[in-house]
Amino acid sequence: MSNLSGNAFSGPLIAVNINGVYLATPTTFRGLFYDLDRVELLKGPQGTLYGRNATGGAINIIPARPTFNLGGTAGVTLGDYSHFDANAALNVPLSDQVAIRVAGQHAKHKGYMSLGTNDEDVNALRGSILFQPSSDVSILLTADWAREGGKGPGATLRKACSALGRTGTSCFVADPYTDVGDLPGYYTSVGIAAQTRHPYLDSDYYGVGLNAGWTTGIGTVSLVASYRKSNVRYSTTATSWQLIEHQKPTQKSVELRRASPSGQRIISSARAACRWPRSRNASIRSGNWFIPARRIAARWRAPSRAGSASSRANGLRCAGCWIVSGPPTPPDAAPSAEARPHLMTPKRCEPPRVHRQTSRRQRAALLRRG
Repeated sequence: MSNLSGNAFSGPLIAVNINGVYLATPTTFRGLFYDLDRVELLKGPQGTLYGRNATGGAINIIPARPTFNLGGTAGVTLGDYSHFDANAALNVPLSDQVAIRVAGQHAKHKGYMSLGTNDEDVNALRGSILFQPSSDVSILLTADWAREGGKGPGATLRKACSALGRTGTSCFVADPYTDVGDLPGYYTSVGIAAQTRHPYLDSDYYGVGLNAGWTTGIGTVSLVASYRKSNVRYSTTATSWQLIEHQKPTQKSVELRRASPSGQRIISSARAACRWPRSRNASIRSGNWFIPARRIAARWRAPSRAGSASSRANGLRCAGCWIVSGPPTPPDAAPSAEARPHLMTPKRCEPPRVHRQTSRRQRAALLRRG
């Protein structure tokens, strides 16, 4: 489990939902925050309502729905680094029962780092149509698209100040805005390839959704269905080493809910959900390694106690190995900056041992003994 959701094999600790639809791979959020009705931040754990990926809580993004009033909004933000952010929305009622709403956003600014990373280049568009034949029935159809370009996030290096002949605890090896691609000597001196000087971010996100509600005498029945697709392409050094990833995850979901009428003394609810996440044509490249995603055992269980904490958490059993199911991380606790390149050296990794899970009866017996 991790808060990092850069690929389809990650397990985020915070569930992100848009219009009631769980995002299995919330790679980007920037293309969602425009023309919103509200954003709900729910403190975790929220596993009862949102499943296992809501240990840290949930974020509910609710875009503005079409209304039966003609109107619109527009906004422009300017700033340094050539920052330009424009968004607009138009709401048009077509009849007493049908209304449409179209909204879009364009945001761009130059990068802060020496190679132009930490920049922004986002374009997004959303359209929705509301059919409301009566006060008890509503059907909302939504389609959205977002594109994220530029060079993506960047990173620099720090070392112990004593190794640099300075006072303090931890110091930047160069100017704080120097990308790791401009610091090749700190990698080649320990036998690691110099990091790329040409990072890029080129990803597209699509989605369609259905939200239907029917208020009855036994409560409100809601149907939430969606289809989402992404084309994620990036090469980044944001983790201080290069990651290259191409993947095309898709997601289908259907959820049926029933909530008791408001004002009832005993509040009850029921829900049934089915989701079909899928990732195809994906690959992960780290340094000099290239691993097709189809060969990654995404369902590996944690191995035995041998090995480091981080390798156990990611299904590998070794010390100092690279993690193929996500960005490589140094073993155990965060090491000092000067030690990181040494720990990134790949070593032989053993496949994890699959352990038989204890049954509910065995766990109850263990609890009684304790």
